[in-house]
Amino acid sequence: MPAGDTRKVWIGWVNNWIYANEVPTDPWRGVMSIPRELSLTKKGDRLLFAQKPVAEVTELRETYVESFRDAERVHVDTIDGESAYELLLTVKDANCSDISLAFSNEEGEAIALEWNAQRQELFLNRKTVFARNFSQEPMLAFHAEIVFPDSLEIRIFYDRSLIEVFAADGAVVFTSQLFPRAPLTLLNASASHEGLFDLTIYRLASIWNRTVKDAAGA
Repeated sequence: MPAGDTRKVWIGWVNNWIYANEVPTDPWRGVMSIPRELSLTKKGDRLLFAQKPVAEVTELRETYVESFRDAERVHVDTIDGESAYELLLTVKDANCSDISLAFSNEEGEAIALEWNAQRQELFLNRKTVFARNFSQEPMLAFHAEIVFPDSLEIRIFYDRSLIEVFAADGAVVFTSQLFPRAPLTLLNASASHEGLFDLTIYRLASIWNRTVKDAAGA
């Protein structure tokens, strides 16, 4: 960290000892999360631990892909299988409207993020993209409670091997490896009960390419 920068930042190991020794080694093995700034935040009478992507991550926004305002349903088929993406999703009237957002492919595999307004819960389901013969059953879905949000802002980072989800000002975070047989190049989002949402999509530059270019120019 630069001198004088007092932020508390960490990078997470994206794995689980339940299956870490059985993760495929081809074409790669092992991955870390994006850097996250840590903080404590108060919600009502509760003190919560929060994680947010460091501000510098926005510098990787290379291409503005698409933006939707007051949408009920969205279909995007321009997601390629090699790039990383950042999505900014705002669920309006989150106390009444459910929403589902999924990356999928033609083989029926998908990673799905769902908001259930009645249960006040956010879910991430990776069952169909985690179909590996591990000796111990891994966790195939994650969920967290977000109590009575008027609107719900969710920030999503996605590439061919990983998804990271930040919601409720960083108090709710999901991180998951993905093992699809084919790239997840389709994006679909929809809201229920005449609900509306905003969605903005950016394609992100590779940090590896930036590092090579910077080193070459030095």
